Formats: sequence, structure tokens, C-alpha cells
Amino acid sequence: MSIKTTVGLVNVSFMLLLIACSQKKTTNDIQINQQSRVITYKIVENETDDLCLKWEKPEMEEFFDIFPLLDSVSSIEWNGCFDNWSCGYEGEVVIEGENFSFSLDAGGWVILYNKESQLYYVCRKKACKKYFPSTSACDSLGNYLH
Repeated sequence: MSIKTTVGLVNVSFMLLLIACSQKKTTNDIQINQQSRVITYKIVENETDDLCLKWEKPEMEEFFDIFPLLDSVSSIEWNGCFDNWSCGYEGEVVIEGENFSFSLDAGGWVILYNKESQLYYVCRKKACKKYFPSTSACDSLGNYLH
């Protein structure tokens, strides 16, 4: 192999690595299909919080409809950009044959978690805002808006 060919292969490999690293994981990486199901779904609510009482909570049947509308983020961005309200849902789901516990919060987020992973999904798009009374305090780059 000539030096020119080797340099070309290194450049192509480097470019592919940059592309792979720059692609942000999205909720499309979780495949919701007919085997996906909600096992438990219970309301968590502060009965003295007027904002929670006014929230039109998504129904259990809408749980998997929400996912294509959400963005995947890091725990750092979730913690810095999204509020933790005193109302939402907790439960268990099966996705791709894997069991997850979940929290869906009026603050505009869903967390899926089990012993192996913790996945953060947040509402930034207009289409998902009908499910949440509050959404991100940051722009799409994670910069705080207030």
C-alpha cells in the first residue's frame, strides 16, 4: 500500500469517526413497536399545587405517542434545563424486550431507567407541548434562556 493510499484511508476513517461522534442520539434510537407496552402507570400528584391540578395529563394509551416528539439529552442538560414538578406519572414499560421504570413529569420530560441505563427525553418541539405544561428553560444548544 502506498503512502498516498494510506493517507487517504486515514482521512476517510477520521471523517467517518467525526460524523459518528457528531450524530446526537435521538428518541428514534428506541424502537417503539407492537411488543412495547406499559405495565404500570400511576399518577404522582401534589393536590395542593394549582398548576398540577390544571394540567391535562396524557392518558396511558398516549405514552408511546409522546416518544417520537421528544429529544434525547444528557443528564447534565436535563438537570440544568428542565423543572421537576410535583406531578406526573411513574410506572414500568417494556421497550425492545427490555424492562424500564419511568418517570413522566409535567416539567416536560420522561426518564427511562433500569439497572443498566438511565435515558433522558425532553420536550422541545411544538408538537409535544400539548402533553406538558412546562418545557425547557434552555435553547436547542442548552443555553439557559432566563
